[in-house]
Amino acid sequence: MIMLSPHEFSTLMLISHAAQTIDLGLAEIDALVRHQLILLDSEQNQAILTPYGYRLLEMLSSWSCSDRFF
Repeated sequence: MIMLSPHEFSTLMLISHAAQTIDLGLAEIDALVRHQLILLDSEQNQAILTPYGYRLLEMLSSWSCSDRFF
């Protein structure tokens, strides 16, 4: 099971929407690479979501607060 900090999770969401504008020097980037959620593309100087990263965001987006509390 993966445990992401709020910063790591928000960085993952940012990468999914704007991979070119992310500072690749962030500490969160290392954690996301370790968890195999992103890959670093050195040629284009950007981060890319892996299929596992896409799936994690997909699962989290389908989970809603109403399902949890009702």
